[in-house]
Amino acid sequence: MPRRPAADIPSVAELDRPKPPVGMSPEAAAIWNCVVGSMRPGWIGPEAFAVLGRYCFAESEAARLEVEMTAMPMTNPARVQLVKQYKEMSTLALSYGRSLRLTPKGNTPRDGRDNGHGFEARDRGFRRQIMPYDL
Repeated sequence: MPRRPAADIPSVAELDRPKPPVGMSPEAAAIWNCVVGSMRPGWIGPEAFAVLGRYCFAESEAARLEVEMTAMPMTNPARVQLVKQYKEMSTLALSYGRSLRLTPKGNTPRDGRDNGHGFEARDRGFRRQIMPYDL
């Protein structure tokens, strides 16, 4: 098998960072690129692309509704419906973000001191004191 020139080999970022799907709005595509670029390579696999697409849509719609809300006066009766739509879209985006584990709490080890192995692994080297309920 002949060697490939270096120019033909894609960079690691191109291999591990999926592109937004065709037909996605530019606002949602920007959110897609931001999310995929900020996570570890390979964090979001092909099985989660549909959920990521929904997350990006919900985030872009929430941003659009937020702009409309800030431009609308507080006394406008239509603002109540707009606030309701914004809350629903924000809640939906948050639920998608949680399921994708996009929040810092979701994509970091459980405890910074134990490198994600849990409380038991952290205390493995310590002398265990016998408690009265262990007798």
